[in-house]
Amino acid sequence: MGSKIKIKYHDIIEKPILDNHFSTTLYYGSDILLKNSITTIKSKVPLYISANDPFGVLELNYFEKDKTYYYSIKLLKPINSVTVNEPENSILSSKKQTWISISTDETYEKINETLVSKYENLIHQQIPDELLDDLQALKQQKLKTDIEIIDNVTSLIQNKITYLGDWKKIDAGIYPRTMEDIIDTGYGDCKDYSLLTIASLRYLGLSARFALVNRGEVIQEYSDKTLPSINNFNHAIVYVKGFDEKEYWIDPTNNISMTNGLFPDIANRKALILDTEGFIFTQIPNIDYKKSKIVSIFKYDLEEDLIYVKKDITLEKEAAIMFTGLELFTSKDIIEDSIYNSFLEDERSIPKSQRVKSVIPNLNSRIVKNIDFSFEYILDNPYLVSNLGKLLSLSSNYSFISPPEDSVNDIYIGPPITVIKKYIFNTKINGIDKLNSTLSTPWIDLNRKAYISKDGESIIEQQYIIKKSFLSFEDRQSEQYNLLKKGFDKSFKGLFLILG
Repeated sequence: MGSKIKIKYHDIIEKPILDNHFSTTLYYGSDILLKNSITTIKSKVPLYISANDPFGVLELNYFEKDKTYYYSIKLLKPINSVTVNEPENSILSSKKQTWISISTDETYEKINETLVSKYENLIHQQIPDELLDDLQALKQQKLKTDIEIIDNVTSLIQNKITYLGDWKKIDAGIYPRTMEDIIDTGYGDCKDYSLLTIASLRYLGLSARFALVNRGEVIQEYSDKTLPSINNFNHAIVYVKGFDEKEYWIDPTNNISMTNGLFPDIANRKALILDTEGFIFTQIPNIDYKKSKIVSIFKYDLEEDLIYVKKDITLEKEAAIMFTGLELFTSKDIIEDSIYNSFLEDERSIPKSQRVKSVIPNLNSRIVKNIDFSFEYILDNPYLVSNLGKLLSLSSNYSFISPPEDSVNDIYIGPPITVIKKYIFNTKINGIDKLNSTLSTPWIDLNRKAYISKDGESIIEQQYIIKKSFLSFEDRQSEQYNLLKKGFDKSFKGLFLILG
């Protein structure tokens, strides 16, 4: 308690990651209470400096003398941007933090030139015989579409090597090894996977290039104040233009293949495409929530002291990632447990003694495709007792809509997706139409329709759509958010069915 630390240090970099490039970002108060700070920079080349100073706590000075450039950054008053007791999967926006971006470059032109020359030299080396034989076999298959070619190539490479990074050398952090080294050792990191993928796709006639991204689902947005830096990226992927000029963003480092979709940890972020004709700094598209779907039909046969439940589930596009290829890595028993646990309502867990039947397809392919499965089980003593009669609870896991009022972080909702649930009950539930409700916002849509069918069954159809991955602090100050919260608390926070 009461301790103070004063630090003065020299950081000497003998060899930069990239020749003729220097860049860094200085953060103030992001992880501690910072009371005093003076940063001085002496450079033989002019530097570009960009400040994000929302609280006006920094003073920047610059002068030139004897062909040397001097920069000074002084903290004018204490700063602390550390957030505590924030919701899980949330992050403080970079707009609310104090930082300085410093770079020798105003654009990515020089970074592109440095990287692309070495990358292209590696791509044009001879493809190792072990890989070449497999590529020739793929050629003989006469694959017709971009998607078929790319999925087969990425699956092939995933079967050839295992992910393992070796970054003991400085160059190893930014440049791939040779294709021969990668195949001989049987391992590689994201750059190595991308190198093999690009060389293979070009051999099969597709246009493929390296692209750099900042990978991760819960990460800072890319600020317009951020200057060009190799440190803005942590992952190499592959950019492909198909025969019909359609664009594909391929991450071959994953242990599954998904050409006709986007992995959530690279979707909707900036990417630097390395091109011999000049850099391309662009935005990867977001996941299309209209195509990434979980469609469920839950049939409940209600009896006196138990419920017989049958569930049919379809996972489409990106929603199928979670179960694709699982048989390659785990047992069928574990897969069955995972399916039950992923699609229960409020049942918590279903012991094997209450499981009646499971229909699970083969999950031994690395290629992401739509998945259908079903399972049946018995619930013992499932009802709650009230003065209104027996109650049945259905889940509503949307707690992010009501974070603590003093929360300042941006809250990660999840990747864009449409979740459709249809509940069928073998009994008539009086007043079920009162459950009808609709909410539409820029971030999520919630819709519920309830009715009695011609056969006398009670039907509840729910649709839940995530349109944006983050619910920002600014979003939560809007009138639209207030309407969302009120509507959610009134109609969607919990659902109890009175069965009489």
